[in-house]
Amino acid sequence: MPIYEYSCDKCGNNFEKLVMAGEEVKCPKCQSSMVNRQMSAFSTGPGDWGVSPGPSSLGGCGSSGGFS
Repeated sequence: MPIYEYSCDKCGNNFEKLVMAGEEVKCPKCQSSMVNRQMSAFSTGPGDWGVSPGPSSLGGCGSSGGFS
């Protein structure tokens, strides 16, 4: 059940909707079924946002993990 972004052709409302298989999507503002699914960006990890992982997320040995 993915979440998609939509734009309503009738009222111009932009919204997100959790869609189940075979479900008709309607605008929550005007109830029109004249909606278009929009392209949306997604993230695959912290590097997508210019953030490098810190030492605790590298999975190596260290004193911060508390394991020996």
